[in-house]
Amino acid sequence: MAYRSNLPAALALVEEAKAAGATAMVSGAGTDSKELVPVDTGALLGSKKIIQNEDGSAKVTYGGPGAEHAVVVHNKPGVNYRRGQWQFLRQPLMDKKRRLDDASKAVKEIFK
Repeated sequence: MAYRSNLPAALALVEEAKAAGATAMVSGAGTDSKELVPVDTGALLGSKKIIQNEDGSAKVTYGGPGAEHAVVVHNKPGVNYRRGQWQFLRQPLMDKKRRLDDASKAVKEIFK
């Protein structure tokens, strides 16, 4: 009986899990960002969209009609908002990315 490696199948599963993890990361960051979005009229908070791409990736955005100020609010440090903060989307994305990177490193250690 010839030896067949399961490594290619395992690596394919890792890539699949990585894509699913990235999508979950973006969705989770979108959920977490709602707590950090500065609120005045609520237009910015209500403009959040999570977009699923055909390739399995996803992105979360704020802005659009009625919330054109999203980029300015997101990127303007030093403002003391009554509720929320600047970089309301970047912070949760970076937190999720760190967790995904840690999980990826753990999986790589298993396959060493």
